[in-house]
Amino acid sequence: MACCGAVGVVTIVTLAVCILTPRPGAGGRAFNFQPTNQPSTNSKAWLMLQPPAQNPILSDLSVCLRYRINFFREKTYVFSYATSDKDNNEMNMGLKEYTIFLAVGGSYRYGFQNMSYVPDLWYHACFVVNGTTVFVYLDGELQQGTKVDERSILQNGSLVLGQETDLVSGGFQEKQSFCGIITDFNLYSRALSPEEVEALATCSDTTEEGDVVAWSTAPWTVEGDVVELELEKDEYCVKRTRFTVFPELRTITEAKQWCVNLKSRLAVTRNAEENERLYGDALPFLKQCRPANHAKGFFWLAATDEAEDGIWTDYQARHALFYFYFPLDFFLGLGRDGKGLLFYGDVLNYTNFMGTYKASTKNCALFLIPPSTREWEDGSCKDIYQFCSACEEEAPAVVKMRGLCEREDAKAAWFTLHQRRGQKPTFRGFTKYLVEPGEEEEDTWRLVNQWTNQTLAKIHAHNLFYPVGLREWQLTTDYDICGKKKDTKHFLSLSTCLDLEYTCGDGSCVNLSRRCDLRTDCPDNTDEIGCDKLQRPKDYLVSLTPAAVQPGPLTLNLSLNILGFSEINLRDLKLTVDLATTLSWYDQRLSFRNLKAIREINHIPTDEVWTPKLEYTNADFPRIFTTNRILNVMRETEPEEDDPSSPKHEEVYLGRSNSLLLSQRVNAPFTCNMDLRNFPFDTQHCTLLLRITSARNNFLTWGDMNVSYMGETLLTEYEIGGVLSAQREEDMYSVAVVQVTFYRRFWFYVTSAYLPTVMLMMISYASLWCKPENSDLRVMMSLTTLLVLYALYQQISDGLPRTSYTKALDVWCFFAITLIFTKVIFHVFLDAMSKMKRRRHVAEEPGQSMWAAVGKALPVGGNRLMVWARGAYAVLVILFVIVYWTVVLSNMNY
Repeated sequence: MACCGAVGVVTIVTLAVCILTPRPGAGGRAFNFQPTNQPSTNSKAWLMLQPPAQNPILSDLSVCLRYRINFFREKTYVFSYATSDKDNNEMNMGLKEYTIFLAVGGSYRYGFQNMSYVPDLWYHACFVVNGTTVFVYLDGELQQGTKVDERSILQNGSLVLGQETDLVSGGFQEKQSFCGIITDFNLYSRALSPEEVEALATCSDTTEEGDVVAWSTAPWTVEGDVVELELEKDEYCVKRTRFTVFPELRTITEAKQWCVNLKSRLAVTRNAEENERLYGDALPFLKQCRPANHAKGFFWLAATDEAEDGIWTDYQARHALFYFYFPLDFFLGLGRDGKGLLFYGDVLNYTNFMGTYKASTKNCALFLIPPSTREWEDGSCKDIYQFCSACEEEAPAVVKMRGLCEREDAKAAWFTLHQRRGQKPTFRGFTKYLVEPGEEEEDTWRLVNQWTNQTLAKIHAHNLFYPVGLREWQLTTDYDICGKKKDTKHFLSLSTCLDLEYTCGDGSCVNLSRRCDLRTDCPDNTDEIGCDKLQRPKDYLVSLTPAAVQPGPLTLNLSLNILGFSEINLRDLKLTVDLATTLSWYDQRLSFRNLKAIREINHIPTDEVWTPKLEYTNADFPRIFTTNRILNVMRETEPEEDDPSSPKHEEVYLGRSNSLLLSQRVNAPFTCNMDLRNFPFDTQHCTLLLRITSARNNFLTWGDMNVSYMGETLLTEYEIGGVLSAQREEDMYSVAVVQVTFYRRFWFYVTSAYLPTVMLMMISYASLWCKPENSDLRVMMSLTTLLVLYALYQQISDGLPRTSYTKALDVWCFFAITLIFTKVIFHVFLDAMSKMKRRRHVAEEPGQSMWAAVGKALPVGGNRLMVWARGAYAVLVILFVIVYWTVVLSNMNY
């Protein structure tokens, strides 16, 4: 019995200890620092650590806390720990623009570098130091593990919440203070396990409070603008959907689009708690949300049974582009409507309709007016009714204002939607600004600096419910916004658009790549307004040659496409060329906006910037024809870092790294000094000379030259060979030399000149084989071929330029003519010699007449000359052909 009694006592004591031992996250006190958003060095909660006798040094440690930011500072420090004025960074935790950091023993370590922390959200941070490794946890998940140096942190310093210590319990700066709520701060002298960290983050009450600092029992001293609160655990452990009620009448389509513009969703409740909360938020606006043309409804809900009567789904999922087609939906076994919409995960499990009958023609849900409290009714989805609506979001969407010129603190221009019950939503800044409705005038919004309690700018919204999009504000103070004076106009842009999105005039967002792409994407077409690509400085001089990016003269790159040759005039030695020239250079004085990959879209007026001038030196000047010059920009780099001080989000590209391209078509006759010595087996090298006349070569010179031939390779008389380029200097100006090689297609001349002359020479040679007594035939054959050959030569020569030197074809024809001419002389000589022989024969034989001797053959000497002539002419022709073709072929460059 004694044993049983002892066991009972132990059990009761154990239960009492478990009940009375505080657990992190069990609810309790919290400190609200600077609730009025006035930066201060006096708002803090602090305590002095008492070192234990056995182990006064912290080597392994864990520090965990839960916090909610109300407003940011330039550098927001949540807590800090200093053991001396020198060792003032033994431990501190802070938040920068996109990251969280911790100092351990004076060494800073950062968490995930691309995390944006948003006001009004609860975060749980835990830093675990195990040996030389620091683990950073956020909301129970490991963000990063980094190495840290060995350290010896004494437990005799001052621990301060809400400030950053530069001295022991002092040296505070108001721009480093904390504005928000802190609770569940615990410091451990050991490294917590990942399971313990997760338990703390999820409020599972399985991890005890810190052994060095326990939140519920630590003797904190509170000073300055700090309010001690009592919080329930559900306030920070349970994540609830945020509802923002907009008390303006909109159609269901307008309401959905408005929420999309705010990077949120049209609200619908999914359980009784949400239904109670949303109805309670909407009820104060009943009077202004109830339209005159509807008797019962006053508030849109994002629920519809348009796809299938009686099956209520999320309106936004119904209208999203979640389309899956057979056979995917067939294998999944999921139903769809006739349009191919897959119902998967968007069916509402909670509705609160009044009664059971629902009209099949009414497919959208509404909140009913009292006395039907919190009940739904179905209504028409057509844009004939306007009700109020709400947007829902898991986390606040960041609304950014462009044009504030807050270069040092980007978060100063960031806002979130904030709403008090029964009031119109306002835009509350991350740091000091507030955009709220004006108090004096209707449809007026004002930009307020909460730190100075000054109204900096006003805008009359007129027909606009909210000042979203690009709007012109009137400044009400001097030099607070972009250094401008009071009563001047200034554009500010307010939207939820991301860094890669463009803000339309109505506040909607489109991808930044669609800005100025010659297609309208914004509902108000503002994405195609103001699309001038060029940005010039005020002191830009069009007549001044740009300075080079690198030391030395500006280099002008040439891309020359020879499109073809419209005429090759061999007689006048002229070459008419069709050219497409593109000159490129960098002008570092310029900058460009919204460049596209297609360079033709990036057009620049040629009269607004400096452009080079060319002279076609060896062209026939009066006959040069050119098209209008076209100036574009080639996008070669990524845009520069965005400048939030600009009201419009433009992609800016620097002229020093994105080249200008000047294009033009040219048709011009160029002089070509052809060498026709080897004609028609010649190869011609014609040059095109392009001279820069804008500036001398110490200011401007040719750079890279890319020349190509784009036309037909085989022309009527020529075949196009290689195209080469080079540059040279003439009279202190840079000249580009483009050489085009032409190979003559000689087969025409072979068939029309060489073969006929060969045949004529063969005919004339055949006259040597005629009967000796046919002297007239032999002479006529030779004479006829001579005349024909000469006529042929004259015909060929008429199409060739007159040259002071002899061409290869001239040599051939001259040889043929000379050869045939000698044959004519030879035949006449033989005939004359035979007549002399006959007269002598008649004289020697009296009584024989001259006519009787005519029919007799040549004397033996004449026949012998004929035989010698046949051999001599054959040898002569063979020798000439060998020498001729040897010389021609050796000079032929094909």
